[in-house]
Amino acid sequence: EWVVSSYEFQSASFRIPAKFTQGGILQIRFHFPDAVSPKSIGLGGDGRVLGFAITTLRVDVINEE
Repeated sequence: EWVVSSYEFQSASFRIPAKFTQGGILQIRFHFPDAVSPKSIGLGGDGRVLGFAITTLRVDVINEE
C-alpha cells in the first residue's frame, strides 16, 4: 500500500509478482477518496477534482527464474 501524505511530487517503486497478472496483463487501479480541486486548496483557479498526476510511469518485466 502506498499512502500519499502531501501534495509534493513523490516517487514509488513496486515489485509485482507475475502470478498477479491475468494472461500477461496487469491491471492497476488507483483510488483517491480525498481528491480535491486545486482551487479548493488555494493552488490556482482549476476547479476540476483531481487525484494525482503521473509524470513518468515505467514498467519493466523482470524474469525471476
